[in-house]
Amino acid sequence: MEKQLDELKKILDNSLYHGKSLSEKSRQSVYKRINEKKNRSIISFRWSYIITLPAVGVLLFLLVQPILSEKLTVDQLNSGNSANNFVNNEMVNESLLSEEKPISLLITRENNEAISSSIVLALSPKKQDKKLVDIPFFLNMSINEDKILTINDSYENGGFKGIREDVQQFYNIPINHHIHITDKELVELINSIDGVDVTNPFEFSYEGEDFSEGDLHLKGQDAILYGEMRKDDPRGELGSIERKNEVLLTVFEKELESNDIINLFKTEINNEEVNILLKSYLNNSRNTDVLEIKGTGRLVNETYFYEIDDKTNYEISDEINNYLFEEVN
Repeated sequence: MEKQLDELKKILDNSLYHGKSLSEKSRQSVYKRINEKKNRSIISFRWSYIITLPAVGVLLFLLVQPILSEKLTVDQLNSGNSANNFVNNEMVNESLLSEEKPISLLITRENNEAISSSIVLALSPKKQDKKLVDIPFFLNMSINEDKILTINDSYENGGFKGIREDVQQFYNIPINHHIHITDKELVELINSIDGVDVTNPFEFSYEGEDFSEGDLHLKGQDAILYGEMRKDDPRGELGSIERKNEVLLTVFEKELESNDIINLFKTEINNEEVNILLKSYLNNSRNTDVLEIKGTGRLVNETYFYEIDDKTNYEISDEINNYLFEEVN
């Protein structure tokens, strides 16, 4: 037993981001649980002479499983019994929702078979805020300076599983659940909830529609067009993605019937878990702390890519992991 726990500790010790260790706070909170399990395992060992071999196997599982569920790397599970699984169970992960523990949620939006915007949300039913990280479709997620890896490269090469794995590796954070929706499905969902409320930072016109500055109530296709304009935005593509994700997050935060999500979103979360997510997580996390992705753009073969500096990325990784794991103390 102690050997397995030492192996888990070794995994945490080797959890690096670009050669840098995760924060001491993130690791120590999990180490504490490891040491607690070690102490209990010593007591269990003294009884091993009167316990049968099958019973020992069950005991080991019960002792190790809670720790494994709190690793900084989330392993993919292949259970096929959830409500609306991705094809070939690509995105079926271990759920912490029923235990009401902090989770990380990846939400991707697709237009014309390409990822147009995506966000990572860190949520907790015990906190009043949530953490949000934008992932622009032109963000270079490669940890190799000589390569380019966008979220669409991940999608084309590895599907939903590829997206999850590359986002996890780039930010060095776990992704507990992935929710995916197309713009066509998003229009339908927006209409089903009678529109969304957004705050437009400046007046503009796009595709024959006028969008005034200030608070707006948008329905259907207008909500899609609101995020599409980028030419007249002072921040260009980044401003466009911010508006797209504002719509996406607003839709997701609005009180939805679980059937709306299950039928229109692709997700491995079942109806019961959706209700927990809406009532226990999103209702409590009204404030959103947006983690800024500071970086620079560069052209490669006449294509624009955005790159985050190591310091910023490490800070994002550290802040998300602290949020997710500090409650194990």
